[in-house]
Amino acid sequence: MLVAQLGYPLSGEEPPLSTFSRRLGFGPARVPLYPFQMPQELRNRLWSLMHPVFAYHHSKYWGTSLEQFVTVLWDEVLRESLDTIPRKEPEYIGFLRGIVMDGQWYQAYDLLEHCVTHDIFNIISPEAVNRVLRDEQAAWHFVGKQLVPITDPTEIAAIETALASPLDGVRIHMTQALDSLGDRMNPDPRNAIKEAISALESLTRCITGDEQSTLGVTLEKLKGQGLQEDFANGWKALYKYTNNAGAIRHGKKTGDQLPDMDEAKLFVVTASAFANFLTTTFATEIAKNTSGTK
Repeated sequence: MLVAQLGYPLSGEEPPLSTFSRRLGFGPARVPLYPFQMPQELRNRLWSLMHPVFAYHHSKYWGTSLEQFVTVLWDEVLRESLDTIPRKEPEYIGFLRGIVMDGQWYQAYDLLEHCVTHDIFNIISPEAVNRVLRDEQAAWHFVGKQLVPITDPTEIAAIETALASPLDGVRIHMTQALDSLGDRMNPDPRNAIKEAISALESLTRCITGDEQSTLGVTLEKLKGQGLQEDFANGWKALYKYTNNAGAIRHGKKTGDQLPDMDEAKLFVVTASAFANFLTTTFATEIAKNTSGTK
């Protein structure tokens, strides 16, 4: 399972697309989006954004000084010879549509980036594309006019390792954290942070052998087992934050500002990396305290 779930919404943005059928569970199932994959729903919506750009530039400006959009597309992006550019719009549109709908994921993103970069008439904007990318939980978004990964491979590796933990508590809570981020209809950043904290709490209880204490208490005990004091204190401060901010671990009060997706993503990635560090550093203690258990 890859980190498909890291995506939407940002604070102040509109909520993800919700239709009658999806709310009732009859719409297309949520598909985890991998960085190197483009599901059909995403292709459909991106083509709807790109089609007007391709059509306008071809029909209005082919053969004029403004034909650079088409020639750069054919020469630098597609690496096709210029004499193969279809002069008839239906053939031209059909060729590009085939790439977006059926081509490799990176070819479709190449065309998308070209549209955003070379559309001098502002038919398409990075902001409009990013709304669709976030809505469909894509692993890429525009920064300026360049597509960049939302989550880099190092972060993905950290979360995947945590998801593969041999400890049920860590694995289950981290899975639930990602599910909270990945629910397209009702993403829940608050619960994602809560579950990430619960994963760490479960892990530190296993290391210390204290099955009742909170994360703040177990982190204090880990200082006596070799965890560097400032390191432990840093995580105690983050734990305190989850108790005090945004109704993360307690009921929402009037005036509470709920965490947004970026905040939750940062927390889940960081908690995953910390869990992996603790699992490696205290492997002996974990083995001792879990011996004889399933």
